This record gives sequence, structure tokens and C-alpha cells, in this order.
Amino acid sequence: MKGYSLIEVIIVIALIAIFSLFGSIKFNQFREDTVINLATEEFESHVRSARAKSMVGEIREGETVALFEENGLPSWGVSASVNTYSIFREFILKGEPDKTRETIETITLDSSFNISGDTEVLFPRISGQSSATFIIEKVDTALKREVSINLQGVITIKTI
Repeated sequence: MKGYSLIEVIIVIALIAIFSLFGSIKFNQFREDTVINLATEEFESHVRSARAKSMVGEIREGETVALFEENGLPSWGVSASVNTYSIFREFILKGEPDKTRETIETITLDSSFNISGDTEVLFPRISGQSSATFIIEKVDTALKREVSINLQGVITIKTI
């Protein structure tokens, strides 16, 4: 007789089921890693942008250098709290004694994220030298990434 016995068919189906289970578990892990990596890379991009804008003293469209005190061009930074972070700038307007802080953009991550560590980093004009460490955590999976900025402006991301 030609063909397969019932036991052989059951063994093949069991192996397919086991391999499918491992495959779906790995796929879910890959998806979760990708989600936190994308959120971390977006955060890193905003930090780099704030540092670059601060170093050149970028002003917004419609503003002129004459609006600001001497040495009062904007310094840019990033602040973080729970699952949101904001890009802001600080500057001194001509004739004003105090600094003004203006939030430019606020980014809200999914509620399953938590940002901890330092609450903000402000990059000084010209040098851009500032250091901070932020931890981005995907709470429902316990995946964490540490974003560190050193005085030279090098940003490193570590899995913790």
C-alpha cells in the first residue's frame, strides 16, 4: 500500500504547529522591538534637531535678529514627561529682563510608553554642549532604551 499512516500525518501536523508557534512568538518580539526602536529614533532625531537649531541660533519665520537682546538668540531643547516630549526654545526679547520659553512642538507617544531619567536638556548657543540621559520604556513589554547625550553631542542608544 502506498501513502502515509495516520501517525505520520499527526507528527507532521504537530511539527508544523510547533514551528508556527515559535514563528509567531518571534514575529511579535520583532514587532515590539521595532515599535520601541522607531519611537527612540524619532526622539533622537528631535534631540539632534534641537541641538543643531541651538548651535546656529535658528529663529522662526517672520522673526528678525533685531527682536532679540544681544546674545539673546534662541537656545533650543527637549523636555520629557511620562509619554510626551516637547521641543522648546528659550530666548530674551529686546527690552525684556527675563527669558521667554516657548514650546514649539509636543509629541505624544502611545500610552504604553514611559519616558524617565532627565526631564529636559537645553543646548546652549554656539557650543551645543549639554548632557542628559533619557530612558524610553514600553511598559507592556518591559523593553527599554537608554538615550544618552554627552557634552560633545554624541547620542548613544543602548538596550537596557
